[in-house]
Amino acid sequence: MLKKLAHQLIALRIENEVSAASLAEQSSVDRATLKAIESGAGNIASLSAVATGLAHSLSPLPSALANKRRWLGIGSRSLAQAAGLSRPTVQAIERTGAGRVTSYEAMCAALNEPALLRGIEETWCVDRHTHLPPFGAQN
Repeated sequence: MLKKLAHQLIALRIENEVSAASLAEQSSVDRATLKAIESGAGNIASLSAVATGLAHSLSPLPSALANKRRWLGIGSRSLAQAAGLSRPTVQAIERTGAGRVTSYEAMCAALNEPALLRGIEETWCVDRHTHLPPFGAQN
Protein backbone atom coordinates (compact mmCIF):
# COMPACT_ATOMS: atom_id res chain seq x y z
CA MET A 1 0.00 0.00 0.00
CA LEU A 2 1.31 3.44 -0.91
CA LYS A 3 1.86 5.80 1.98
CA LYS A 4 4.23 8.34 0.50
CA LEU A 5 2.07 11.32 1.48
CA ALA A 6 1.78 10.07 5.07
CA HIS A 7 5.56 9.78 5.36
CA GLN A 8 6.06 13.21 3.81
CA LEU A 9 3.51 14.76 6.18
CA ILE A 10 5.20 13.25 9.24
CA ALA A 11 8.60 14.46 8.04
CA LEU A 12 7.25 17.99 7.50
CA ARG A 13 5.64 18.06 10.93
CA ILE A 14 8.87 16.92 12.61
CA GLU A 15 11.01 19.26 10.50
CA ASN A 16 8.81 22.20 11.50
CA GLU A 17 8.85 21.08 15.14
CA VAL A 18 5.05 21.01 15.34
CA SER A 19 3.37 18.58 17.72
CA ALA A 20 0.54 16.40 16.48
CA ALA A 21 -1.86 18.10 18.89
CA SER A 22 -0.85 21.56 17.73
CA LEU A 23 -1.09 20.66 14.04
CA ALA A 24 -4.51 19.06 14.51
CA GLU A 25 -5.81 22.16 16.27
CA GLN A 26 -4.25 24.53 13.73
CA SER A 27 -5.74 22.50 10.85
CA SER A 28 -9.20 22.18 12.44
CA VAL A 29 -9.10 18.38 12.43
CA ASP A 30 -9.29 16.14 15.47
CA ARG A 31 -6.26 14.19 16.62
CA ALA A 32 -7.79 10.88 15.53
CA THR A 33 -8.10 12.22 11.98
CA LEU A 34 -4.48 13.40 11.99
CA LYS A 35 -3.39 10.01 13.33
CA ALA A 36 -5.31 8.29 10.52
CA ILE A 37 -3.71 10.53 7.90
CA GLU A 38 -0.23 9.92 9.32
CA SER A 39 -0.87 6.16 9.20
CA GLY A 40 -1.72 6.39 5.48
CA ALA A 41 -5.50 6.46 5.80
CA GLY A 42 -7.89 9.41 5.88
CA ASN A 43 -9.53 11.45 3.18
CA ILE A 44 -8.17 13.96 0.69
CA ALA A 45 -9.97 16.94 2.26
CA SER A 46 -8.47 16.28 5.69
CA LEU A 47 -5.01 15.74 4.23
CA SER A 48 -5.32 19.04 2.36
CA ALA A 49 -6.35 20.86 5.55
CA VAL A 50 -3.42 19.44 7.48
CA ALA A 51 -0.98 20.17 4.64
CA THR A 52 -2.20 23.77 4.55
CA GLY A 53 -1.45 23.97 8.26
CA LEU A 54 2.17 23.24 7.33
CA ALA A 55 2.14 25.72 4.41
CA HIS A 56 1.96 22.93 1.84
CA SER A 57 -0.61 21.74 -0.66
CA LEU A 58 -1.46 18.50 -2.42
CA SER A 59 0.12 18.09 -5.84
CA PRO A 60 -1.12 17.31 -8.38
CA LEU A 61 -4.61 18.55 -7.77
CA PRO A 62 -7.21 15.84 -8.36
CA SER A 63 -8.56 17.77 -11.35
CA ALA A 64 -5.07 17.72 -12.87
CA LEU A 65 -5.16 13.93 -12.74
CA ALA A 66 -8.31 14.04 -14.87
CA ASN A 67 -6.57 16.33 -17.35
CA LYS A 68 -3.56 14.02 -17.58
CA ARG A 69 -5.78 10.95 -18.01
CA ARG A 70 -7.64 12.63 -20.87
CA TRP A 71 -4.40 13.88 -22.44
CA LEU A 72 -3.07 10.31 -22.40
CA GLY A 73 -6.30 9.10 -24.00
CA ILE A 74 -7.16 6.84 -21.07
CA GLY A 75 -10.79 6.33 -20.08
CA SER A 76 -11.90 6.50 -16.47
CA ARG A 77 -12.78 2.80 -16.56
CA SER A 78 -9.24 1.90 -17.68
CA LEU A 79 -7.68 4.12 -15.03
CA ALA A 80 -9.91 2.57 -12.38
CA GLN A 81 -8.82 -0.90 -13.43
CA ALA A 82 -5.11 0.08 -13.48
CA ALA A 83 -5.38 1.70 -10.05
CA GLY A 84 -7.46 -1.10 -8.51
CA LEU A 85 -10.38 1.24 -7.86
CA SER A 86 -13.99 1.49 -8.92
CA ARG A 87 -14.91 3.82 -11.75
CA PRO A 88 -17.19 5.92 -9.46
CA THR A 89 -14.23 6.40 -7.08
CA VAL A 90 -12.03 7.67 -9.91
CA GLN A 91 -14.77 9.97 -11.15
CA ALA A 92 -15.47 11.36 -7.66
CA ILE A 93 -11.81 12.15 -7.06
CA GLU A 94 -11.43 13.79 -10.46
CA ARG A 95 -14.62 15.83 -10.25
CA THR A 96 -14.74 16.88 -6.61
CA GLY A 97 -11.48 15.85 -4.97
CA ALA A 98 -13.51 13.70 -2.57
CA GLY A 99 -12.06 10.33 -1.68
CA ARG A 100 -9.52 8.42 0.33
CA VAL A 101 -5.84 9.35 0.30
CA THR A 102 -4.95 5.77 -0.64
CA SER A 103 -7.23 5.97 -3.70
CA TYR A 104 -5.66 9.28 -4.75
CA GLU A 105 -2.17 7.79 -4.41
CA ALA A 106 -3.22 4.73 -6.44
CA MET A 107 -4.50 7.00 -9.23
CA CYS A 108 -1.24 8.98 -9.19
CA ALA A 109 0.79 5.77 -9.39
CA ALA A 110 -1.31 4.43 -12.28
CA LEU A 111 -0.72 7.70 -14.17
CA ASN A 112 2.99 7.70 -13.27
CA GLU A 113 2.49 11.02 -11.49
CA PRO A 114 4.22 11.56 -8.14
CA ALA A 115 1.88 12.42 -5.27
CA LEU A 116 3.53 15.19 -3.26
CA LEU A 117 2.99 17.84 -0.68
CA ARG A 118 4.47 20.99 -2.18
CA GLY A 119 5.35 24.13 -0.31
CA ILE A 120 2.96 26.99 -0.83
CA GLU A 121 4.86 29.89 -2.31
CA GLU A 122 3.63 33.37 -2.91
CA THR A 123 3.52 33.82 -6.65
CA TRP A 124 2.79 37.51 -6.62
CA CYS A 125 3.49 39.98 -3.89
CA VAL A 126 3.51 43.73 -3.63
CA ASP A 127 5.01 45.46 -0.68
CA ARG A 128 2.27 47.49 1.00
CA HIS A 129 4.47 50.57 0.68
CA THR A 130 4.80 50.18 -3.08
CA HIS A 131 2.58 52.58 -4.96
CA LEU A 132 1.21 51.21 -8.18
CA PRO A 133 -0.32 53.32 -10.92
CA PRO A 134 -4.09 52.96 -11.28
CA PHE A 135 -5.16 50.01 -13.40
CA GLY A 136 -5.09 50.98 -17.06
CA ALA A 137 -2.81 53.99 -16.54
CA GLN A 138 -0.05 54.36 -19.05
CA ASN A 139 3.53 54.22 -17.85
